Amino acid sequence: MKIPQLDFMTTVVAVFELQGNIVKKFEPGKPGNRELIIGHLTGTSPIIITDLHCEKAQLLMQDMECRCTIKRLMGEPIHNFMNNVVTSFQGTHININQAGILAWAPKLLQDLMAADDRKMDFATICSNSNWVFVNGKSTFKLNFEPIITRHSRPSDMFFHDGHDGAGNRIQFWARSKFDKQMAISARVRKHVIVDDIQTTILNYVKKI
Repeated sequence: MKIPQLDFMTTVVAVFELQGNIVKKFEPGKPGNRELIIGHLTGTSPIIITDLHCEKAQLLMQDMECRCTIKRLMGEPIHNFMNNVVTSFQGTHININQAGILAWAPKLLQDLMAADDRKMDFATICSNSNWVFVNGKSTFKLNFEPIITRHSRPSDMFFHDGHDGAGNRIQFWARSKFDKQMAISARVRKHVIVDDIQTTILNYVKKI
C-alpha cells in the first residue's frame, strides 16, 4: 500500500507530537508510533491532523534533504541511518512498510537541531579556548560546566563535553554522570582540536 508523500509525512509528524515528541515502541494495549502511523493511514485508527502538522512535515523533509545535499557537496560522509530515512521519504508516494523507520524522522531532526545548538554554544563560549594544564601524571583541580552529557550503553559510561568556566573546552568519559557545574580533579590525557576548538581530554576524573 502506497501513500502520497506529504500525507504520510504529515501523519508521522502528528503521531510524534501525539506521543509527546518521542518515539515509543509497541507495548500490549499501548500502540507505538509505527502502529499509530499505520492505523491512521489505513483508516482503522484515525488521529487529528492539522495544517501545522503539514507545514512541519514539509520543513522536515526540506531540512533533512538540504543537510544531505550540503554533506555531499562538501565531500562529507552521511550517516547511514540519516541516509536511509531521507531515501525512505523521497518520491511522490511512500510504501506503508516504511512506517517503522520514518517514525524516527522527527526525532532525528530534533537531535540534529539540538546538535546545531550545542555547536553554537561551543562556538560562542569556547571561541578563545586554550588547552588546560599539561600532559602528564599530575592531578589538578578545575571547575567543570557540562554542555553535553551522553550515556553509552556498551561501555556503561558517560561522555562529557563542556568547559571550565573560563571558556576552555573539556571532554572526558566517566562512570558517574556529571550533569551540573561542579569542582573536579583529573589528569590530562591529551590535547586535541575538536570543531576547530582547542580541547583538553581528561582521565581519572573525580568529583571533589
